[in-house]
Amino acid sequence: MKIIIIEDEHLSAMRLARLLKKFDPAIEIEGSFSTNYECIKYFQNGGKPDLIFSDIRIADGLSFDALFHAPESVPVIFTSAYEEYALKAFEANGIGYIMKPVTEQSLAEAMKKFERLLQTSNKTIIRDILSFSNSFHQQYRERFLISWKDSLISVTADDILFFSSNNSQTFIYCSANRKFPFDCSLESLENQLDPTRFFRTSRNAIVNIKAISQIITMSSRKLKIEISEFPDAEITVGKERIGLFKKWLGQ
Repeated sequence: MKIIIIEDEHLSAMRLARLLKKFDPAIEIEGSFSTNYECIKYFQNGGKPDLIFSDIRIADGLSFDALFHAPESVPVIFTSAYEEYALKAFEANGIGYIMKPVTEQSLAEAMKKFERLLQTSNKTIIRDILSFSNSFHQQYRERFLISWKDSLISVTADDILFFSSNNSQTFIYCSANRKFPFDCSLESLENQLDPTRFFRTSRNAIVNIKAISQIITMSSRKLKIEISEFPDAEITVGKERIGLFKKWLGQ
């Protein structure tokens, strides 16, 4: 059986590899990757393991970015210190979700479940996966830790007015006219934020519903969102997202 490990902590990756070999010495660790870039390159070169073990928060974002490039038939067992990504994990071929730290027992249970899935009918597989996905309640990120100059600043989701991206750099705009650079893509943030409160207006912005002071119709193809604390902010909603935006406002 060929397995790859996606984990940005070297010691954790080595420990997981040891536990896997202890569970079954015949297991072959085909690769260990710490970034989405490395994983995507592996899949693009034809990599197709039998099983993937993946952390979620890795060096350059969330591992979902890489896993969406994996062959659809390859199942994933996630390892994470956070429960908030469980439903997203299910969408990415997840068959198990091990809370860190990974133990021999939790690893063995996940591997035995994987072996059962290989041997049982599709009906049983579907039932087991649905049971996994329903065992968690979706939890969205409520706090962000920001490195700013020589300090660490903790910001709540309610304090965030909007996120913007400019030339691959993401910024968080907060109440009291605060603006901070943040090392996370809008794609990753979109998966972490409560969709009843935050909306992806374009590829360059995500806005908090409570921050919207005015919506201006610029044309039949575009809306402009006004944020009172940042009047110069250029936040627009294009024609292709106007319908979704109106539905979001009225839900």
